[in-house]
Amino acid sequence: MDLIKTARTLILEAAQARLVLILRASGYATDAGQCVFAGEITAIGPDDPEQAISVVLGIDTPGRPLTQVPIQISALARADIDEPWLAAEAILGDIRTAMETTDRTLGGLVKTMEKGSVQPYPREPGSTVVGVTITYLATYVDWWGHL
Repeated sequence: MDLIKTARTLILEAAQARLVLILRASGYATDAGQCVFAGEITAIGPDDPEQAISVVLGIDTPGRPLTQVPIQISALARADIDEPWLAAEAILGDIRTAMETTDRTLGGLVKTMEKGSVQPYPREPGSTVVGVTITYLATYVDWWGHL
């Protein structure tokens, strides 16, 4: 059975497709694109890459026909590396380049995409991850019955 993809799913996939291109070989400062997750990351283990990116869609602000969804992208580094906060900031720079310097309609999926806030990634005591999260506000058409 084929699953029907919602507009939210397509937006998430479009963001991921950009983020996996974050590689030094492509001119970026980091190789964080080697490890892109949909969803929150609570730990990066010693056998995992030192850098990662996670993408989470936030709570919609519904409207008809336009709905706004936050795309929360986290630049993450293992806490046990030298200067993990600087690594996270370098990843953040790469994320901004990937998301802000090309088509901001995500291939026509969204009407507009605006940069929102940047904030520290939530860190529980003993967490193996440090980072920062940038939010983009994507506005898309959401008609009744339209996925």
